[in-house]
Amino acid sequence: MQFVSTLFLLFFLVVFIGFWVLRKWPFFRNLWLLGASFVFYATWSTEYLLLLVGVCIGTYIFGRLLSSFRLRRYKKAILVVGLMLLLGVLGVFKYYEFFRASSVEFLAMFGLNAELPLIRLLMPIGLSFYLFRAISYLVDCYTRKVAERYSILEVGLYVAFFPQVLSGPIMRAGQFVSQVREKVSMGALQWERALTSILAGLFKKVVIASYLQTVIIDDFFAVPHNSSGLVAGLAILSYAFQIYMDFSGYTDIAVGLGLLLGVESPANFNHPYVSRSPSEFWNRWHITLSTWLRDYLYIPLGGSRKGPIRKYFNLMVTMLLGGLWHGAGWQFIAWGGLHGIGLVITHAVEGLLQKFNRPIAGVFKWIGNFTGWLLTFMFASCVWVFFRASSLENALDVFRTLLAGGMPKHGVELYVIITIVACLILQFVGGWLRQKYEWLLRIFPLLFKLILLTATAVAILKLGPDIVPPFIYFKF
Repeated sequence: MQFVSTLFLLFFLVVFIGFWVLRKWPFFRNLWLLGASFVFYATWSTEYLLLLVGVCIGTYIFGRLLSSFRLRRYKKAILVVGLMLLLGVLGVFKYYEFFRASSVEFLAMFGLNAELPLIRLLMPIGLSFYLFRAISYLVDCYTRKVAERYSILEVGLYVAFFPQVLSGPIMRAGQFVSQVREKVSMGALQWERALTSILAGLFKKVVIASYLQTVIIDDFFAVPHNSSGLVAGLAILSYAFQIYMDFSGYTDIAVGLGLLLGVESPANFNHPYVSRSPSEFWNRWHITLSTWLRDYLYIPLGGSRKGPIRKYFNLMVTMLLGGLWHGAGWQFIAWGGLHGIGLVITHAVEGLLQKFNRPIAGVFKWIGNFTGWLLTFMFASCVWVFFRASSLENALDVFRTLLAGGMPKHGVELYVIITIVACLILQFVGGWLRQKYEWLLRIFPLLFKLILLTATAVAILKLGPDIVPPFIYFKF
């Protein structure tokens, strides 16, 4: 059941009516939302609904065990077993075939034939996201960031909450449960902000991301060597904006739906393409994943506490594993590794500049900021090629075509260029436009609110394609 569908609209209306009726009784309201979450997930995969239910129950059981024991060695053993089970599920479904094929190819280089069993498993949708929520809950129980015992209903809803189960944001248990325990007043719901967020997400996905994907991106990446260097450059920029509009569009819709159900989600994007360094980019892009990797991987590895060399090593390990989390393929490892190198260089340069301790002002500061922005934007755009490519060789084909140069035989779609320029402008003024739209919804009388909302929704539908492709991050 796609967010962008009539079926989902009807589904959400039913869920919201039930939520409205039960709003004053948190237990029954949460039970209703958990049931709705399981129904929503079943529309995607009835086979793997039991897996989601099992993860919810297992997370609750291990969380209770971690809260029950006081001796550190027992708690650590329980945590290790719980994490091994969760990561084992992820490994079997997401990485087994990749490691099997890579092992066979590696041994073949030495003349060794390995007959490892071939297991074809369909990747459960949203698996990585709800497992990350489960992992963070167990770790927080171990470190006592979650000091109290949550009920199985609260834990289950935290893991499976349907606006977030497929692609986040990755909330922490304390953030989530504290909100669903409260009675909800309909007057307290942030209607204007929620509807603005949903419409902004629909515009990003339906109008921009879907257009760029269907007009240039899919065709180019399928056979990049059949195109010219100019088309390659436009396709690279198009995908940089497609993935941003697609993923932040999903997040906007999820945030808006959550607000209508009494749950405020943390920010997940903050105009990442205005960043002036790779480190700033990762403070603005997929923020809940960045902070998850920082808190549950980078800091436990030692963070920056053990000197610059260890810090750079920890950054590389974090980004390589972050790349592997996105997909089982060498192209994703290359994507994570390149971002890791970008972060290492950024931190090294920043460390050197701090030693000089000379502030830069005036025109030189402006030139430095512009240069940093341009280099960061081009770096991020080019590295996205590895993320989009079907294989490492496919990614290299894209860069070969780009470097070969040349003009297209039949010209380029003018609207592609206009869309790219518009996307770039929206990085700088998009937040202001959303504020103004929300402000209009707040001050207009009810009739004008309905007219504005209806006109916006109709415009989005008219400007979008007949068939909207699935959200990119659903496959992760």
